[in-house]
Amino acid sequence: ERDDEGRLREMSGVAHDMTARRRVEAAWEHRAMHDPLTGLPNRALLLDHLDKALARAGRDGTYVALLFLDLDRFKLVNDELGHEAGDRLLQHVGKTLTECLRTVDSVARDGGMPHTLSRLGGDEFTLIVENINGADDAAHVAARVLEALGEPFQVGEEELVVTASIGISMYPTDDVDLDTLIRHTDMAMYRSKSHGRATYSFFSEDLSAAVTARVSLEGSLRRAIERNEFVLHFQ
Repeated sequence: ERDDEGRLREMSGVAHDMTARRRVEAAWEHRAMHDPLTGLPNRALLLDHLDKALARAGRDGTYVALLFLDLDRFKLVNDELGHEAGDRLLQHVGKTLTECLRTVDSVARDGGMPHTLSRLGGDEFTLIVENINGADDAAHVAARVLEALGEPFQVGEEELVVTASIGISMYPTDDVDLDTLIRHTDMAMYRSKSHGRATYSFFSEDLSAAVTARVSLEGSLRRAIERNEFVLHFQ
């Protein structure tokens, strides 16, 4: 309100405290980007971090390792001990991996090895490791992860020892786009499964060729069944 000469005499307004609203928005944003069981980043946040990590590696001339971890025989835990025990085991694995990676980073060279650990769902975890020299560093991280997971974990009256199969792909060694890098890591993980589990494997071109050949064979067999092209011979 102004007086007769136009001078400001009185002012009124309404103020709103946005603290609570911002707290709620932050909570929803965290929930959208993190796994509710383990509190780790989920797939959406993983892809965002991986995209940025590859961009940094290309700019700085460093390597990025992408690791897929799939727990061995996790279905048996759910089937024999129940899903509650399975959930506790997943939480234990998330905590163990987080503590292990802090230890690995503390003994790394200057600058450390920034990393993002995430849970994709089920018994699958993914790890992005940045600022490494090459495959030897990635192998060191994978070996430490397997060692850490090997410590017994108590679930009720049962003592469990967790093992995992790990697949690894490297950027820019496997100089491909983000989606292909993820697919390569998945292939490498299944190679570890086929090699007896509780180990890690790197992606290689021969692995890609073998997977392509297998997919082609499966497709040919499926079409042959649909066309009744099989003939049974007794010997």
